[in-house]
Amino acid sequence: MPEVSETTQLLQARHIDAWYGRRQVLFDVDLTLRSGTITALLGHNGAGKTTLVRVLLGGGVRWRGQVSLNDEAGERTMAGRPLTRSVSIVPQGLGVFGSLTIRDNIILGALAAGISPRSEEAKLGLERVLDYFPILRQRLSQRAGNLSGGQRQMVSIARALLCQPQFLLLDEPSVGLAPRVVEDIMDVTATLAANGTGVLLVEQNVREALRIAADAVIIRAGRVIAVEDAADLRGSDDLWKLF
Repeated sequence: MPEVSETTQLLQARHIDAWYGRRQVLFDVDLTLRSGTITALLGHNGAGKTTLVRVLLGGGVRWRGQVSLNDEAGERTMAGRPLTRSVSIVPQGLGVFGSLTIRDNIILGALAAGISPRSEEAKLGLERVLDYFPILRQRLSQRAGNLSGGQRQMVSIARALLCQPQFLLLDEPSVGLAPRVVEDIMDVTATLAANGTGVLLVEQNVREALRIAADAVIIRAGRVIAVEDAADLRGSDDLWKLF
């Protein structure tokens, strides 16, 4: 695992249990995310990956345990407000507003961070995220409903990055996308980490996730069963035995 320096930012979950109604779906789960590092969260559908993402954001599920951002910990048992603008999510699915322009879709990311979409900070953020997706810069006035699936995913990621979160949670970003587009999205994700963003990459595409991740957390039936260096799992014949 990557070493933790004095400047490393940490997003940690400890002893997380979670329920939908009376059905428990997470059992004593621990997870640590580091700035500048991609952590792949791998497991079959229904294993609890998306539920853990919801816990990290503080909403959408009943849970107990501890979530801390840079050692600012809090015990929680119910859904609460998101940690801060320091954590942003790209949810599963191509979540864009088809009737709005690409510019307006991206700038909506300011609202999630509690700032005005018309602020100078939002305008500067727009310019910054477009450097990751130059194809969008050429089409800012185009309605998002006319975009391809891959371009819509780019818009969703750009919106989440608008206010420079310390941590980005990507929930199944490759679903429904062509292999070349998946590769492009993963390459951008790797660049984000190289620039200091901590990334939780929730993925079914195991090979692509392991290609760019530094470490991997394997979850099965709501329990973490392995935490490994991603490099050790690439090409491993034993990898699929973990699922």
